[in-house]
Amino acid sequence: MLKPREVVRIARNLPITDPFDLDALVAEVSEIVGLPVHLAPYPPQTAVEARQLGEALPAALCIATASRVHVLYRTDTTESHQRHSILHEVGHLLCRHVTPNADSDVRTLLRSTYDDAKEKAAETFAYEFERRLGPLRAQQGERQEDGPLTDTIERYGSILEG
Repeated sequence: MLKPREVVRIARNLPITDPFDLDALVAEVSEIVGLPVHLAPYPPQTAVEARQLGEALPAALCIATASRVHVLYRTDTTESHQRHSILHEVGHLLCRHVTPNADSDVRTLLRSTYDDAKEKAAETFAYEFERRLGPLRAQQGERQEDGPLTDTIERYGSILEG
């Protein structure tokens, strides 16, 4: 098991594109783990069925096969939460918690608490990597017009984001 400082070192040593490109990060992680990493939202029907059954759907999860790793994530949440959830799963991959040969039970795939050391390591990775990225900002042209609140939002945004 990696120590927290080793997890932080992993997060600090990964290259970050400017602007940040999640696909480039996933490609880098694929090289490191030696398997293609496929990033995709949950199939729409999965979220619908989970809601109908009253079951909690994890924010994201990893499934490793002999030929690739699938990282599935929810889309019914904010972009920053999606990014964090994906980075959490990337943390599991880089800390070698998810391998195609691992004897794992359902608890390792359906993580929703941070009680054990692997979950804490994955969270440490995600937070440290996000610290390096800084605040999530909308790209030029992506943000919807805020109407009469634009000036106020910009003023508070600059105060909060530095």
